[in-house]
Amino acid sequence: MHLTDFTPMDSGELRGVMADLGLTYEETAEIVGMTPSGISKWLYEGRPIKNVAAVTLLRMLRADLTILPKIREARANKGNPAEPREVGLNAAKRKKDKINRDIEDKDD
Repeated sequence: MHLTDFTPMDSGELRGVMADLGLTYEETAEIVGMTPSGISKWLYEGRPIKNVAAVTLLRMLRADLTILPKIREARANKGNPAEPREVGLNAAKRKKDKINRDIEDKDD
């Protein structure tokens, strides 16, 4: 999409996107980087939504319903402090193993 092709989203389309995706005000706000009160203003003041990034993201989510579950899963895993540490430890172990293999190969 080119910026000159951008069409603002009206409150009816936003309601439709939220209904199709089962999004709450809070989830919609988090996805587009706004506050729930900002979403509420979009819905009830009837102003067209001109935020290109927000509109594009919402339209993408509506077009491909497989994206939202991935976002929700990533958000759920974000609060798990063990996961990043475990990933880091695994990476460090792989690097150490590679160094040890390289040393063994030089000895042969």
